[in-house]
Amino acid sequence: MIGVFDSGLGGLTAIRSLEQLLPNEKIIYFGDTGRVPYGTRTRDTVIKYAMQDMRFLASHNVDAVLIACGTVSSTAIDAIRETFGIPVFGVVEPSAERAVKLTKNKIIGVIGTGVTVSSGSFENSIHSIDPEVKVVCEIMPYSGGLNRNIVQCLNDFDIPLLLSHTVVGIDGKDRLTGVTIAEVDANRQPIPGTEIHYDCDTLLLSCGLIPENELTREIGVEMNRVTSGPNVDDKLQTGVPGVFACGNVLHVHDLVDYVSSEAALAGENAAAFVLNTKTAEKTHKVIVKAENGVRYTVPQTIDIENMSDSVTVRFRVGDIYRDRSVCVYYDGKKISSRKKRVLAPGEMEQVVLKKNSFADYPDLSEIVICTEEA
Repeated sequence: MIGVFDSGLGGLTAIRSLEQLLPNEKIIYFGDTGRVPYGTRTRDTVIKYAMQDMRFLASHNVDAVLIACGTVSSTAIDAIRETFGIPVFGVVEPSAERAVKLTKNKIIGVIGTGVTVSSGSFENSIHSIDPEVKVVCEIMPYSGGLNRNIVQCLNDFDIPLLLSHTVVGIDGKDRLTGVTIAEVDANRQPIPGTEIHYDCDTLLLSCGLIPENELTREIGVEMNRVTSGPNVDDKLQTGVPGVFACGNVLHVHDLVDYVSSEAALAGENAAAFVLNTKTAEKTHKVIVKAENGVRYTVPQTIDIENMSDSVTVRFRVGDIYRDRSVCVYYDGKKISSRKKRVLAPGEMEQVVLKKNSFADYPDLSEIVICTEEA
């Protein structure tokens, strides 16, 4: 059951929407028409009335409450949430979110009762949703993020991205008041004289993901120094029989689609391992190496004797490259070459190796994946 209250009958419009969204949900409404309007009352009086309204709804064992009153949402919602152990929703936050989404010039007007306006609740909500971001700095000479994220999250909002920059100074005592950044050299050391100061009250540290493999290490699995995840074969099995790895435990992904496909492969092969205790009579394990711009590959080995019809090898490059080719070599012989206009560390790449491509290489010992000038 959902409880809804307002200082009068205006909240009935919320009831209409709730009934459309939740046609099978029971709703109880309380309109305080005996003390309407709330907007001309003092803050303390509004809180007092709101608490009484809430107690009435709570006595009916509601599961959640919607405060359909702007004045109460602006002044009493925090006190109500602290007092009652049920989810409480107001109208300020969703209204602010809608306003931020619709505005084109970031100038938003607020019309409300005296109590609502003086509380500053709409202004605080609006600024918390859409603060002014002055700069994003990245210590590397390239961004590790997806290009579309840079466009949608930075470029579309005219937020500058400074590559090869890092924070060198922080100002403020009880609260942050400013940040100083500087350009870094090839060794990632600050260059004197390049400092830029920004007045700000918030510094967001967005650090890269590192696979969490404490349990993996404890059971003696061989780890990869580049990915910080385990080394695996084409079945995503680690060096410990019966232990499989996938997702961000294995290596950091950019797209959830890759995580899902890896999880399906690891699960399928784990099930096959449990159901079939026999070991393969014949194996032919080949090492997969990353060279010349490719930082790592997953998997690191392929059993070409017992592999599926194809194996997807995923990898990342170590720098931004333009007009280069991704090449595959079998024991020094080039097997394939695919030209790429741009290769970037933030974009995961892949090559698909077909089982029938190994037919002419009965003594194959290594596969190399690399980049070359196109």
